[in-house]
Amino acid sequence: MSADLFDLRAKVTPQALMVLRAVAGVRGIDISTLARDILHEWAAARLAEAAAINEVVAAPEVECEVSLRIHRVALSGAARKALYVRDEGICRECRMTLDREGPWHIDHIVPVVAGGTNDDANLRLTCAPCNLRKGAKTISEVKAA
Repeated sequence: MSADLFDLRAKVTPQALMVLRAVAGVRGIDISTLARDILHEWAAARLAEAAAINEVVAAPEVECEVSLRIHRVALSGAARKALYVRDEGICRECRMTLDREGPWHIDHIVPVVAGGTNDDANLRLTCAPCNLRKGAKTISEVKAA
């Protein structure tokens, strides 16, 4: 399967946005939370389908691997600047002062591959070495290692 089939950065139509607002209002949650929940349900269904395909296709002489790649949506420049200001320009791991112009990274406290989101509460400012050392692990996994 090609990665472009799973490119989730599609435009939302005004009608779809109206439905999202209505459902979010009924559930008492914000639209971004609702969209994340819908995405997670969709991804879980695709993973279940992939597992079923693997069970059907897999045989001793045949190897089959199906993967689901979820694309990240880049943060806007304004969101990046706001995060820099919120974290006072300091790496949240090693406490090094970071230059406003970079280089610095935005770390997902709960990695995207583990279901982490781009919500402000899941993001923190880090220097490149700290973020690259952490990789796709949680903070507790890094400290335990």
